[in-house]
Amino acid sequence: MFAKNGVKSFKIIAPIILVAVFLFSFSFMQCSSKSNNGSDADTDTDTDTDTDTDTDTDTDTDTGVSLTLTWSERQEVDLDNAGLALDIAASRDDSFGIAYYKRGDDAGLCETPILGGPPTPVHRDVVSYAWLENGVWQKEDIKPDLEDEYLTGISIVFSNDNTPMVAYLGGQESSQCCGGSDLIVAQRTGPGAWTETPVVTDSNQAAAGAACPKMQAICDTGDTVGLWPDLAVAPDGTIGATYRDIHLCYAKEDQDSSDLEYAAMPPNGAWSIHQWIDIARGAGNFSHLAFGPDNQPAVAHYDAKFQMLLFARRTDDGWSNQPCPGGSNDECPNGQKCIHFYCAQLVHTKAFDHPPPEGSMDMAIDPQGGFLVAYFDPDEKSLRMAYSQDGLSWKSGVVDSKGSTGFSPSLVFDPNTGKPGVAYYRCSDYEKNKLECNRNQDGVYFSYLIGDYPADVTNQKKWKRTTVSADSAAADGLHLSAAVLSDGTLGVAYSYSWWDPSGGGEGKLHLMFNKGTWK
Repeated sequence: MFAKNGVKSFKIIAPIILVAVFLFSFSFMQCSSKSNNGSDADTDTDTDTDTDTDTDTDTDTDTGVSLTLTWSERQEVDLDNAGLALDIAASRDDSFGIAYYKRGDDAGLCETPILGGPPTPVHRDVVSYAWLENGVWQKEDIKPDLEDEYLTGISIVFSNDNTPMVAYLGGQESSQCCGGSDLIVAQRTGPGAWTETPVVTDSNQAAAGAACPKMQAICDTGDTVGLWPDLAVAPDGTIGATYRDIHLCYAKEDQDSSDLEYAAMPPNGAWSIHQWIDIARGAGNFSHLAFGPDNQPAVAHYDAKFQMLLFARRTDDGWSNQPCPGGSNDECPNGQKCIHFYCAQLVHTKAFDHPPPEGSMDMAIDPQGGFLVAYFDPDEKSLRMAYSQDGLSWKSGVVDSKGSTGFSPSLVFDPNTGKPGVAYYRCSDYEKNKLECNRNQDGVYFSYLIGDYPADVTNQKKWKRTTVSADSAAADGLHLSAAVLSDGTLGVAYSYSWWDPSGGGEGKLHLMFNKGTWK
């Protein structure tokens, strides 16, 4: 029923990554129960807390057609410490492919001197690819020895000729930090064979020049590029990528001055397009890219310095951000806000009081060219949806507020009706002043719109919530991603971590998959 439109080390860890690491540590722990005072407008009466199947029947009030969404039992994709970060996509021949990280067996020390500091502990992780073939998951390694301290995203798409392409942070070490520092796109050239292309290696490839609002040309300085990459395919076959550029990477100033940038490869061409989108104000965390029916890109991203959820789109006149050198909102068109000398389009109406956890949003463009952003609100601890027909005027509303819910949202669109659905992680029961994930209360959920689109997309009562996986013996879904085939079959890939008491006790991390079908 639906269609889905880096690894970098640095010495000063951004608060958002600390939150992600903190949450991941809870995946192997059992916390005390918390009271739930969140509201839930759906009618789901499922009380099963230790199974991974759920069937919900709902009548679409627009068509009068009764649809039943049934989720399969969990399928094991990879049990080898897999699922640290992941992304799923539908292939051109109507199957599913997953790009993901798994923890390698080896650890080591990086000897690169960083401002004279001591050697830095690093992981040697594995970039992997899995695909569903005749109902059985096959898998192979893309990059078996990726050196990193912290994982900052992975993305997969299938080109028009059905070639899987995977983006991640790798390549050469930067001049200042340990681990890879380039935006890498790997392309499958045959069974077990992948070719890595360093798409971006330096900050000055998307040159800002005189447009940089900071001294010392910081926007074009450094070689740590490619964090939080996201790939997308345009209708004409163009492959695009957005990513975060943190320049020299070793200081808070580099985090606060980061850029959001864009690279593209036209059909039958090379990665020849390099543009900046948002510069010198902390932009580019968790970016999500999509192309409209006009082949123009748009992106939503989180600004870590100002704690805002921002949107930008490109037209024939270029990207939508324009200067406001006087620092006044009056200098900005269409209700944009002046933030650090450039106008910005806010998806959420104000800055968040708390930093959101890793991967807290997704964006898609509907068949008519309207923009949709699903995101976790860290202040209200709920899943929200924002819609804009023109990318200028946004309307936002709650989708699910049952507990602390809405982490890692992944948007899809119904190829038959054009209505949206979203998969996401429920962390725990609601507690006002804490955000602690509890394996007894968490799970993977999928909500879909049963009302009119787009009129009801921000109306919580018009969303139907279903359970994909909610196993009380494990933390299921902290990392997840959803995709859909042309017949409406849904696929949700997610991390599944649990504590194995045998042999003295050991934490296990598995990559799992559930299939959703409509009848």
